[in-house]
Amino acid sequence: MRNRSKWLLPLCACFVLTVLPAYAQDDRIAGSVPVSKPSENKHDRAQYSPALQDDDRMAGGAIRKPAPPAPKTQETPDERDGIAPETAYDPPPKKEYTGKVEYAALESHGVYTKSQEGALGRDLWRGTKRSLLIEQIPVLPAQSPYPTMQQLTKRLLLSSLDAGLIKNDVKPSPGNDLTTLRLEKLLEMGAYPEALALYTKQADLPYHDRFARTGVLAAFYDRQPALACLETKAAEKRFAEILFWQQASQACSYILSKASGGKTVRPDIPESKILQRIVDKDNYRFKARSPEDFAELTPLEAAILAAENRFDLSGLKTGEIKELPPHVLILLREQPSLPDEQKISLVLESVRRGLMSAQELGAFYQDQATSLFGKSTKTSLADYKKIGGWKRLPYLFRGFTSASKDEERVVVIKHALALADHYGPDSLLPFVPEIVKLDPSSFDSKTIRSVFPVLLQSGINIPNNWAESRFKELADGNTANAKTTLQYAAYQAGKSSTEEWEQGIDFEKNSEPFGQDKLLALKIIYEKLDKDLKLHNYDDLSVYEKELSLTSAVDYVMPSISLIDGLESAEYDKRLGEVILLSAIVLHNVPPEKLNGVLLRDVINGLVTVGLTKEARSLAQEVILGLSSE
Repeated sequence: MRNRSKWLLPLCACFVLTVLPAYAQDDRIAGSVPVSKPSENKHDRAQYSPALQDDDRMAGGAIRKPAPPAPKTQETPDERDGIAPETAYDPPPKKEYTGKVEYAALESHGVYTKSQEGALGRDLWRGTKRSLLIEQIPVLPAQSPYPTMQQLTKRLLLSSLDAGLIKNDVKPSPGNDLTTLRLEKLLEMGAYPEALALYTKQADLPYHDRFARTGVLAAFYDRQPALACLETKAAEKRFAEILFWQQASQACSYILSKASGGKTVRPDIPESKILQRIVDKDNYRFKARSPEDFAELTPLEAAILAAENRFDLSGLKTGEIKELPPHVLILLREQPSLPDEQKISLVLESVRRGLMSAQELGAFYQDQATSLFGKSTKTSLADYKKIGGWKRLPYLFRGFTSASKDEERVVVIKHALALADHYGPDSLLPFVPEIVKLDPSSFDSKTIRSVFPVLLQSGINIPNNWAESRFKELADGNTANAKTTLQYAAYQAGKSSTEEWEQGIDFEKNSEPFGQDKLLALKIIYEKLDKDLKLHNYDDLSVYEKELSLTSAVDYVMPSISLIDGLESAEYDKRLGEVILLSAIVLHNVPPEKLNGVLLRDVINGLVTVGLTKEARSLAQEVILGLSSE
């Protein structure tokens, strides 16, 4: 934890000795901030951001309004619809921080410091205007339809940087610094351990309400209530007039008294029926019957429900999991006890959205196999047939990874593919590193066609023998169907160097199966990734590219011209962070089948220009695979 001995020592002396031992078994107290276990943040009564909330606008909340009228006792219809009434804002604190704020130092902190960790470089925001960051980071989408952009967004927010390189066209203002904005967005994304790690980089007293709230919420969401309450006790007096801190202080009195083993304190908590029920009844559970129910919670309510394990998801249908925003999805995924079908659905949905890696899914399978079937790695088809539902996945993964012969692995993969029809291709991603080691001649053509999209989705370097087996018909000069042609395009787009590109797709010959929209997508991708124009069947698109759209859909609204112009300007000047920021914004909620050609061109071109060629290729693959799955 941070070095705050100057002002926390008297508090810790009485606090640690009586309370923290109760949490020692968690092994995650103040001295340790893990970045491995995401938990989900329930921000706002508006189901969109942990940074803005209703009754007590969370840390990321907009500027506080002057003293509100009468306090509210229940939610209004507007709140239930995700609209936060102005009267819900807390008044500004009367006791502002009087110390000097070193904004350059505060804003330069990051969790990722090395490129191997995902750091984007300390010149990340060189030349970018502060006014743009203040305006655009809050609207940065918490969830992208493209896993590549999701990961880039996370790296953007967690990278250490040199804040002195930001162009200060406006002065830094209290509570609106770059680190506070990043923290609020990380909470909205459900990146709770990472947000907590970034928060604890600041060694000094939290200088502002918004900044302090992010740390308290991140700790609660990460299920570290002792740490959250330590931060609360440190800040509560300075922000005593604000409802959030009043509620947090009283809730912590209950949490800490219960952890100490003595008499449980059950204080009155102002203006929150949920928190009052938590305090009054140890067996109280918040039962959600639909995704909309979570939107009715304030960030603090959701955080303490998570820390106290008070969510009851028995009323939530498995099919509704796809509707959950990322911060809710991750929060629920980390619940200690969940119905089996809900658990696997939450995990696989996280993988599908790029919120959980294939390696993490493989570890989940291994843990589940040990929990369900013991430590023995011996498996058999006879035992497999006795297992039902999703539990077959961890059983097959154990059998696949422990098999001593390729013949055994081939059998396992065929059974796993049958499960993928129900659980989705994402469920097979942990199998991929071993699949590509197998000889494709061991599989029939139907199995190869089923496996290949999973190989493409994994981003792994696909061996030539697998590609040759999948695209034999193209090599023979035949006209392939649309799916085969698009998968071939995705395979070529993902190659690490244009030196390896084959002749590519005969665009005119293969355009008829999938139409002009997808043809244009492929041409744009090939133009922007093949900078040296090595494809000798390539036709220049620059003359008519802006006149064409990848889609004729009428339900998509183009981003503002200023955003598109801003992206092109950032690309021209090679402003790395700005290219990622604006690319993520213009691609928000735009699936491949609705992606406009101008945007696709500008985003891929921008990523390549600032040196993110690998990411540009991954994004291109995701777009093409999305088109092939229509």
